[in-house]
This record gives sequence, structure tokens and C-alpha cells, in this order.
Amino acid sequence: MSNIKTANFGDPESYSNLNDRWLFIFVYPVVPFIVIHVGNDNSVSALLLNPTYYSDLALGLFCTYIIGYYLRAVYSGKGIWTTILKSYMFSGLGKSSRILSKNPWLTRFARNIIFPIIVPLTIVMAMEAIYLELFLNIPLGESAILYLELPVVTLVLTIINLVYGQINTRQRYHSLSFSIKTPNSQAAHLNKLHPEIYKQCFIVNRGATTLQIPISKVAYFIINSKITFLITDENEKYIYGETIEKLSGILQPETFFQLNRQIFTSRAAVNGYEQTTTRKLEIQLHPKPVEPVFVSKQRAGKFTRWFTNDFQSIT
Repeated sequence: MSNIKTANFGDPESYSNLNDRWLFIFVYPVVPFIVIHVGNDNSVSALLLNPTYYSDLALGLFCTYIIGYYLRAVYSGKGIWTTILKSYMFSGLGKSSRILSKNPWLTRFARNIIFPIIVPLTIVMAMEAIYLELFLNIPLGESAILYLELPVVTLVLTIINLVYGQINTRQRYHSLSFSIKTPNSQAAHLNKLHPEIYKQCFIVNRGATTLQIPISKVAYFIINSKITFLITDENEKYIYGETIEKLSGILQPETFFQLNRQIFTSRAAVNGYEQTTTRKLEIQLHPKPVEPVFVSKQRAGKFTRWFTNDFQSIT
């Protein structure tokens, strides 16, 4: 559990977009069956004839998805749980914050154990206890909640937290890999000191004709069928013999931006943008491409800062 971390509260966007949808589709529906059947001496046929089996499953599904959304909020750095963490652990206000600031191990314990394990475990056990007492009329002393459900739920929670730790590690790795391919602030600063590295014109081809296009005429570069095309502001299309990765090193970052894996656009070609329901940005380019152009929600903030000339905070 030492490597499991919730959201980095110094950087709200660090874990803001988790690729955990598959947990909700494939894993969580199976969890109630695991919890109910582990250690159960009854046969499957006997359980299917027992009405409480179905109410147990319903409660299990409810608890599983409640805890699933809770853990998503904890690890994504969003929602009320993030507010609680910020207010009581990292805000610098209050007696509890002063205690935590003097004892970093308490912060780590809260981040790695209390919020991802103890809090959801307490919620599940409380719901189970209420269900047994009020709906099944089974006293807690006569139930198997402490020696059966408690260890199984603890194990499941631990595994799910380990999965979230792996998801975060993988997404941070991919984010780092992508940032290496694109100019960062330090590289941009060096480029300003050596502006001659930026191309001012591009040698392009159309049929048997080879032309030179000045950068002032470039609207955007687009990849189509693994071929890079240069589109001018007058909607003329030419083949350009460089990859989009190479473009990131020869285009002025204040003027050009990589929207996605297919398009590198100039600022002058962007008429505007609109946020979609999935938090992606749909970009209006001129000349208008055949297919709609989107910026992923991971890069949306970087694009808006670039578009509003806040270049220093792009990376």
C-alpha cells in the first residue's frame, strides 16, 4: 500500500481523468457474487431458492457502486472528499492541520489507509449491519459479518486500491511520454534564444510540382492515411514530407499547437472552440476540415491557455 496515493492536491489536474470505466462495467458487477459466495456452505441451487439471496445481491451491488464512485472521487481529486482532504489536511487551517504538518506520517496514513480503505470499509459494514438488523432481523452477534464479510470486503478494497494505484502510475507514464514529444516551457525558452531553428517556409509537393510555402500562409498540418498535408489559409492542400512529431520541434509554440495526433494548427486558423458534453473541445478551423476536430479533455486546459496567449503556463 506504500505506493498508493490519492490525488496530488498541489496539482489538481494530476489524476483528474482516470481510465477506470472498465471497473464499473466488468469488475464491480462481479464483486457482490464474490463476497456472498466466499465461505458460504449452501449450494448454488439452494441459494437461488432463497429470497434473501437476491436481496443480498441487491445490497452488494448498491454498496459496490457507491464505494466505486467514492474511490473514483478520492483518486481523481474531485468532489466532496477532495474538499475534505484539502480543508482538514492541506489547507494549513485548524488544529488538525497543524498536527498533520508536524507529523507527515499521519498525512500518509490518512491518504493511503483512512480515506481509500477505512472510510469505505466502515460505510459498507454499517450498511450491512443495518440490513441485517432491520430487514432480516438477525442480531449482529449471530451473524458472520465480522469473521466472513469483513475480511472479504477488506481484501476486495485492497485489490481495487492497488488497481487504482496502477492506473495512476500508467497514466502518469503516458503523460510524461507525451510531454517528452512536445515542447515544454524550458525548450520554448531556449527556442526563443535561437529563433533560427524555427522554419519560416516549407518545401511541399503537389503532383509533379514542388513549391515553397511561407509560414504566414500555413493554416494547419493534418495527417491523412499516414501522409502529412499542409493546408494553406486559402484551402490549398500540399504534401509535406515530415511527421507530426518532427513538426513539434520546428514550429513556433506560441503560434502553432498540436490539437491531437492528426492536426498541428496555427493560431490564425482557429476561429473558436466549443466544449462538448464529454469535456472535450470541438475546434472550429478555417479552412474547415472534412472531419470534426477535437482536443481531448486531458489537453483542453493546455489548449485554452495557448489560445488566450497564456503561453508561460502551457506546460
